[in-house]
Amino acid sequence: MLACPDTAPIVRLATAEDEDNLIALCRMDHEENGIRDGAGQLDLFSPDKVRAIIQRAVMPSRNEPNAGHSVCGVIGPRGELQASVYLERTDYGYSDRPILRERWAIVAPDYRKTQHFSSLAEFSKIIAECLERTLIAEPTSVHRIEAKDRFYTRKFGVERTGSIFIYTATGA
Repeated sequence: MLACPDTAPIVRLATAEDEDNLIALCRMDHEENGIRDGAGQLDLFSPDKVRAIIQRAVMPSRNEPNAGHSVCGVIGPRGELQASVYLERTDYGYSDRPILRERWAIVAPDYRKTQHFSSLAEFSKIIAECLERTLIAEPTSVHRIEAKDRFYTRKFGVERTGSIFIYTATGA
């Protein structure tokens, strides 16, 4: 387990027992921030896809090329997850140099006025340092985008490098 400084909650590594709760947390995030089609309808949530992503982190011996290339941290007891961050080792852009990419950082609504998000960011920085990887966080949200940008700027001590714009074709 990795403890965050001060009185921040403990971020622990997710295990296979956390899968169903992680899927529920991702479903909640998808309902708030998921991509919509050209008619404004939310894309269908795929629990099977999310489970496969989670298993890359919680089952490193899984028979898949990317198994063991991810880390999933969670806050809360088994059965009552309050927050999660998912980091995957990949490459970026035009280079083969491996980096660490944040796939998600989610805090359940009842815990958003806590230090959970800060604890997840601190956990991510610790993992990046341990693996000696550049960390790229791409917060995608439809709520409080500017506040999230300011948070990452403060927490990581760097300025925003870019933005994500999502254009959905009318018939998509």
